[in-house]
Amino acid sequence: MIDRYARQEMAHIFSLENKYAVWQEIEVLACEAQAELGQCGITKEDAAYIREHAAFDRAEVDAIEGYVEQALYYSRGTSLDRDFQVREVKLADVVHDALRRKARTLIGARVVPELGGLDFTVRADPKWLSFVIGQVLVNSAKYRRPGEGEGHVRVFAERRETGLDAWETVLSIEDDGVGIPASDVGRVFDKGFTGENGRRFARSTGMGLYLVRQLCEKMGLTAWASSEEGAGTTVCLGFPDMDR
Repeated sequence: MIDRYARQEMAHIFSLENKYAVWQEIEVLACEAQAELGQCGITKEDAAYIREHAAFDRAEVDAIEGYVEQALYYSRGTSLDRDFQVREVKLADVVHDALRRKARTLIGARVVPELGGLDFTVRADPKWLSFVIGQVLVNSAKYRRPGEGEGHVRVFAERRETGLDAWETVLSIEDDGVGIPASDVGRVFDKGFTGENGRRFARSTGMGLYLVRQLCEKMGLTAWASSEEGAGTTVCLGFPDMDR
């Protein structure tokens, strides 16, 4: 079962209707995740049976899965260092993994990814980095401009010089969504901050970009955002060269 601390953190994050159904899904998802770590008694067969017989709308389940994923990373934040392996990874592989995991969310929101210039090797934990990229992709889906055709999210990387013989690889995730009001841009990485967009356009926990920055800092990366209201938002991740 989920430990008491994790339950408290999840309860803090969630404010959804039909709490019994939500908690049933949380139990299944959390047990599935913990089963991988050998931390709960439920078998994968049990979890699969429960999931098969749970009548959830797929879009709602996607949203709940995202909230549970956030809650698990947040509630395990103090112990994540034990699950932490920074190594050389191919940036394209991690981006493709994040896109695969969030494909249904992007398709449902009619947001089309465009990839370019990802042929770089960076140092990061691939699982954490995939989660980080996934959080940004979900935001691109949440905040697509309403009443228009397809939205787009462009994912690309480039090298830039940061000082005397110092370089970094920058991954940019750029959408053409509603954008962020100028008064909110400086606070989007704050814990629990939902801002005007979170109140107007989507149910928001205020935890996604907070976790993005926290996990990036643990990996020795930087994260920042720029935006123009009505035109879109760009979130950038900086991977410094460790051997220079």
